[in-house]
Amino acid sequence: MSNGLLSRTARCVVTGCSMVVAVMVLPQRGLAEEPPTNWLADFHAAQELAKEKQRPLLVAITATWCGPCRQMRQLTFTDERIKHLVESKIVAVAVDADQYPSVVSSLGITAYPTTIFFDAAGNRRKTWTGFQHANEFSVELEHLSGMTQPPAERDPFAPVSALFPQNSSPVAFGGFCLVSLLDDNKLRRGLDEFRLEYRGQTLSFQTAAHKQRFLENSERYWPMANGVCPVTAEPGDPRVGVRWKGRLWFFTNRDRQQQFIRSPDRFTRNSL
Repeated sequence: MSNGLLSRTARCVVTGCSMVVAVMVLPQRGLAEEPPTNWLADFHAAQELAKEKQRPLLVAITATWCGPCRQMRQLTFTDERIKHLVESKIVAVAVDADQYPSVVSSLGITAYPTTIFFDAAGNRRKTWTGFQHANEFSVELEHLSGMTQPPAERDPFAPVSALFPQNSSPVAFGGFCLVSLLDDNKLRRGLDEFRLEYRGQTLSFQTAAHKQRFLENSERYWPMANGVCPVTAEPGDPRVGVRWKGRLWFFTNRDRQQQFIRSPDRFTRNSL
């Protein structure tokens, strides 16, 4: 992270490291993004709508240059359980901190991303700082929203690895496009029409061009250790990955990912 970003009044909550965490897309600073589907972008308009519908209000304070903010957008807010809550139970707004500094100030934001839950009466009930995993986040949202069904089950899309086919889906690595992960730094599932067999596994790609790139340099795109977590030696999850030294590394969970980020050489001495 550059000194310019660190000098901002709010900090981006992420472990310092020269690596780029897979699926974190870092666009140019200051360019506003469209909010997630069914989310508003104007805080005051969202307040009015929540009051009109007598619904709770979920506020996500983000920045375009903040990696964990992008992870929240791609991994958490796209979760079907959270999308259902936004559609049926709550009003949600994604506030771009650079576009609305007065909102950041009024809410006392000191770090990005910060996510705040206001109940239907406008009371601030819960504040989350930093990246929130969809599983835990959805359970808390359901509780705060007054839903009575049991807590959400663990994400049914389990971690997968080429070395453990009994734990795999029909398409290796959960169907995520390895080329999109490495080259585009985006977590995207492939399409059925762009599949191929490699090392006894079925791989899926986002486009024909992604598939062709893999064919031209398959070793570069194939995950290190065949997708096994270098920390636990268990099947890794593409959603919890790191791009390091031009290769993909997958981990069993975010704690193991962060453990690797703090000391990558410890886990890769015999791999590179």
